[in-house]
Amino acid sequence: MKIYQANILFTPTPDAFQVLERGFIVVNDAGIVEGVFDQLTEEYQSLPVNDFGDKLLIPAMNDLHVHAPQYRNQGIAMDLELLPWLNTYTFPEESKYKNLGYAEKMYRRFVHDLWANGTMRTVAFATIHPAASMLLGPFPSGRHGSNGRTCRNESKLP
Repeated sequence: MKIYQANILFTPTPDAFQVLERGFIVVNDAGIVEGVFDQLTEEYQSLPVNDFGDKLLIPAMNDLHVHAPQYRNQGIAMDLELLPWLNTYTFPEESKYKNLGYAEKMYRRFVHDLWANGTMRTVAFATIHPAASMLLGPFPSGRHGSNGRTCRNESKLP
């Protein structure tokens, strides 16, 4: 069992946002949150507390569908429908991932930005390039998730 004390921002229900100044988060040995409290209940009072002082603890984001090789394409070409967008932007960008140096550089940036923005768990899709796809997971960032190679049955790529 682990207990963390800090200023806590959390959503106890989907439609409520709560701030606990110097509150407590109790996490069991399986990593499951047992509760968030303004004061520790009697059953937890004898356990050690990891005190983060005036720091802020917030839940992490979980993204269950993200295409890692599209990191560079964020926010572009919103004027195109899907197939023209794939042919103009997606497939050319993904073809660059056959170069393992490029793939590693971009996947490191992708994972760093996920972590920096609070996304700690993902189901991430890679490209059709098996060796590059294997590079997506081994970064020591604290990110957890599942990675998979993208498959497609038709391609206009060379």
